[in-house]
Order: sequence, then C-alpha cells, then structure tokens
Amino acid sequence: MSKPDISVIIATYNRKDLLLKLIKRVRLQEKVKAEIIVADDGSKNPEIFEGLVDWYLWKKDEGNTKVEMLRAAIRVARCEKIVFLDDDAIPQSSLWLYSHYEGLDTSRVTKGAVYTFKVDEKTGEYLFQYPVEDGVNGKIWTAINMGFYKEDLIKLDAFDMIYNGNYAVEDTDLINTFLWHGYKIKFLDPNISQVHHIGKLYNMNEQGQILDKHKVNYEKFLKKWGDKLDLINNNMIFVDNYLFLVDPKTMEKLKGLKQ
Repeated sequence: MSKPDISVIIATYNRKDLLLKLIKRVRLQEKVKAEIIVADDGSKNPEIFEGLVDWYLWKKDEGNTKVEMLRAAIRVARCEKIVFLDDDAIPQSSLWLYSHYEGLDTSRVTKGAVYTFKVDEKTGEYLFQYPVEDGVNGKIWTAINMGFYKEDLIKLDAFDMIYNGNYAVEDTDLINTFLWHGYKIKFLDPNISQVHHIGKLYNMNEQGQILDKHKVNYEKFLKKWGDKLDLINNNMIFVDNYLFLVDPKTMEKLKGLKQ
C-alpha cells in the first residue's frame, strides 16, 4: 500500500451519518492520497468505518475533551502535512485537499473558505448564509479547513491543554500561536470551499433544543490572550489584527471579564 500524501484529522461527536458523508467525500479527492484520522470525543455508538478510515481514536465520554483527542491524532499522523476538519464541514471540490497540499510550506499555514448555513428543521433546506465568511477576504474564524506541518504543530504545542473541557477557544488559540511565531496564512481559492452545517444537524432533542453541554472557560482564554484582545461591536473580536466571529452571549461574557 502506498504511503498517503497528507493527513486529514476529523473531530467528531455523535454525528455518525454526517461523519460517513465527510469520509466518503475525502476519499474522492483527486491528485493526493489522504490518511484519514477520526478523533472521536466519546460518541455513544461509534462506528469504525473499516476500510475507509486509517485511524479511529475514541475514548469514553468524559465531557468535552476535544483538545486531548486532537493532540493524540496529531501524534499518530504519518504525513508531514495535516488538515483539520469538523464532522459537519463537507468539502465542495474534489481538489480541496490538493489545494492544501500545494499551498503549505514551512513559513505559512493554509486556510480554506468555510461557508456556514442554517438548515430548516422541517424541510432540510438551507435558509441563509451567515454574514461573516470564514477564510474569505482575510477574515478568519475557526481552524476548520486549515492546513499545517505536523512538525510545527508539535513544536508549538498546538491545541493547548488548558482549553481541554472548553469550547471553540482552542481554535483562536491555535491560530494566534502560529501568527505570533511569524507564520503567514495563505488563503485558498474561495471556490474550493466547505459547507459548515448548523441547525438540525446539531445534537438536538425532539423539541429542537440543542444538547450542548460544552462550556467555555473564558477566564483561561483571557489570562493567556487578554492583553492582545480587542473587543469590537456585538459579535466580532480582533486578535493581532485578525478578525474572529463571537456570538453575542460570548461577547458579553468577555466584556464583563475584561473590565
């Protein structure tokens, strides 16, 4: 069996159907061969998808330990180049992975476009695209659809364990760590993008309530980055001149702690 060209690490939790769609899409990528590593943060009934996945890392559900699982996935990866995905971010082009492979070098990381849609709960149709684009026009929100060298991820201790048990802030921390060590970001062709689903594809009960037990420890986040963080309007923050989207409740929390 030939060695893969680039590793794809997929974070997942209780989204088996979406995960399978994503894995199949990655396997259809052209020009490069992918090593697929699933980092499962405690799904109740995990399915290994034998023959489609190279590594399936799983641990018993102990709350949000996504950071711990991502760190483990980085270390088992066989390739020098790694791209990160979430289970609900589906590549739209068969050349998506190749664009990361070609774009990465030792002085820069890659960021592909991620368009987020809300889904109608009854019909499954897309309702609208979120106004802030991730990975387009110099704007950046998440580490979804980002590529790095494995050596650099380990050297910079990517996905700081102080955020294990938190939600979302590990992405901002990862991006800033690379920026402040002098790395540049290469933004890939926005037409080679991903659709990031929200709405009915989240974990919900029969009444439509989101079953999200994850809580953010903003005190830890501000302790590390507070002097470099600028809070602006109701849903944006700047960190070292890069733009991030924050939901209104999070913004209020951050404002209160920064005062």
